[in-house]
Order: sequence, then structure tokens, then C-alpha cells
Amino acid sequence: MPTTALTALPAELRGQATIQPYDFDRLYRFAQVCHASGLFEDVKDAAQAFVKIASGAELGLAPLTAMKAIDLIRGHPFLKPWAIAGLINASGYGSYQVLEQTPTRCAIQFRRRLPAVGWTDCPLVTYTLEEAQAHGLVQRSPHWKASPAHMLYQRAMGRGGARYFPELLAGLTAVPEEPTPAPAQLADAVDALYGPRMPQGAAAPLGLAPEASAAPGPHHEPAGGLARRSPEGAAWDTLRAHADDGRVPEEVREAIQAALGPLAPATDAEALALAGQVLDHLAAAEEGRDA
Repeated sequence: MPTTALTALPAELRGQATIQPYDFDRLYRFAQVCHASGLFEDVKDAAQAFVKIASGAELGLAPLTAMKAIDLIRGHPFLKPWAIAGLINASGYGSYQVLEQTPTRCAIQFRRRLPAVGWTDCPLVTYTLEEAQAHGLVQRSPHWKASPAHMLYQRAMGRGGARYFPELLAGLTAVPEEPTPAPAQLADAVDALYGPRMPQGAAAPLGLAPEASAAPGPHHEPAGGLARRSPEGAAWDTLRAHADDGRVPEEVREAIQAALGPLAPATDAEALALAGQVLDHLAAAEEGRDA
């Protein structure tokens, strides 16, 4: 028999899974407190905090646990891998075992207890560093370079949870992979931002002074007469720092010069991908020196 004090608590504070209409005001006040706390960087207002709490309630998560377990990315909720693992373990009919976890590959064996059959192994779930690189994940996040084995585990857990235990996730999944943009798409983005790229040696457009008569100095005007912004960020800093680094192959140094040049400026996505290549070559050079 629960105590009087416990019975007096709102249902959502006892980790109840359902939300009745009369719970809305209490849950929204809780969402306002979470937003005002400033502890959740992905939450921009109380409404978004409420969405996280309501989504977590459908999974049986208490409000504060839901705030920590669900991320809002580009306006969509995603469940963190540790929460997926917890839901599988708590289900009573699911389990998993990590069979391999290295910086290049993670393999997880998921199991389900089926009626009249018992515990059954599901097909093995794997996630490799090659897949992460193909999706552009390694280039976009420093965590892939710092803790690749852990990142591979998270991707494999998200993949297995969505594949074999969708009923536990109520439509939520781990953050999906994003394909690397095709070169043609990247070129279109450059043209949209800075105007059509002008081949080297081509005549300047009407109304623009030829480059030879321009004022001395490093400043350049891109095609179309638009002043180019100075790109900022860690990826751009990496490219500038290693533009002439002898440890980086010549073709990569040429790509850096092109990315930093005025005629075909790179996008932030291209800079991230190129900076990842630079860091890979620097790491390989360090390993060769220590060998």
C-alpha cells in the first residue's frame, strides 16, 4: 500500500507511462521549469521540453529521465542509445550482448524471447568505421576521432533497437545517418551562395575591374561582385594551419588552397570533410614517426 505522501504526488512524478488530460497542466509546468533551468541546450522553449516529456511518458520514462534520454535535433526527437539499451533490458523479453567492440567495428547480438519458442538469437547487428566515414559522420564530429569504439557501439545499438524492438521505442530512433552530399550538390551550393564560379583566367564580368588593376593586397572579390565572408570555425582553422604542411600529401594541400581561394570557395561541409582528411594524415604521420 503506497503511503499518503506518495499517493498525493502527480502521476508523472511517479514515472507513470500514461498521460491523462488532467495531467497536461502539471506536465507543462514541469516543462517550463526544465526550460528555465538552462540545463538542456537542445530545448528552445517550454513546448519543446513538453514534447520530450510526453514522448518519454509513452516509453514509461519519468519526466526528468525523458529530458535526458531524448535529444531534439533539427526539430525531431531522437532517443539516445543508452535509453534504447535500458528499454530492451527492462522489457523482460529482450537482451543483447556486445560480441566485438574495436575502433573499427562493433557487433551486437540481440535476443528475443518468443512465445512457444523461447529465447532466439536475432541476426547479428554490426556497424563499421567504413560505414561511418561513408555517411560523413567521422568528418563532422570530433567524438569519432576521440572515441571511435564507443561511437560505433552507439550506432549499432540504435540500429538493433529499431530493427528488433520497434514496439519499445514508440516510433523514436537513434540519430539517423546522413549521406554525404554529392559533389554536384556541393557545387550548386557554392554557386547559390557566391554566384557562378569563374574559370581561372576568364575575363572579369562587366562592371568589375580586372584583377590586374585591383588594389594591392590579399583581398579578392568572388564572381558576381559579392564580398566573400571570412569563414570561421575549427575546420577552417585546421585548413589554414596545414595549408603548407609537408606531412600532408600534395593533392590534399592543393585541395586546401582551392578551398581557401577566391574562385571556388568551399562550403562548411566541404571544409569539415577536408579537415578530417588532414587530421587523418597527421595522425598517420605521427604513428609512422613513433614506429
